[in-house]
Amino acid sequence: MLLDKVCEEYPEIDLHFDLFNINQLLFKAYNGKFPNAKATIVKFSVGTPDKFEGELTKEMVLKAFSRGLSDSNIINRLFSEQMSTDMRFEEAKDILWKLDEEEGNDFSFITSEYWMNKDEIIASEFEGKFLLAESEEE
Repeated sequence: MLLDKVCEEYPEIDLHFDLFNINQLLFKAYNGKFPNAKATIVKFSVGTPDKFEGELTKEMVLKAFSRGLSDSNIINRLFSEQMSTDMRFEEAKDILWKLDEEEGNDFSFITSEYWMNKDEIIASEFEGKFLLAESEEE
């Protein structure tokens, strides 16, 4: 942990947020001797012809953002099929750490700078559709 940002390189994505928090604790407790992992906070609005209804999920947000992210973005590269089709995107819940509704159609999310940094958001405004994975029938 002294040399690498384990919270970005650990193969189990579901542990990235916990490892990020541990990294921040160690970075601050030991006066910067540990690498400083960074988070990205994105504030956005969902515009629809009618007021948005229903629950906005992390999966829906990531799929909608696929049009606004550069092709070099790691999410687009690793999960290209999930990002561009109605295929289930289970990893979305671990890539976006927090998704909050601010007010009305305004939202924000927090993720690792590893997954998305400000330089990879190439469009300040873009149009896309929420691709919903088909529900599994029992």
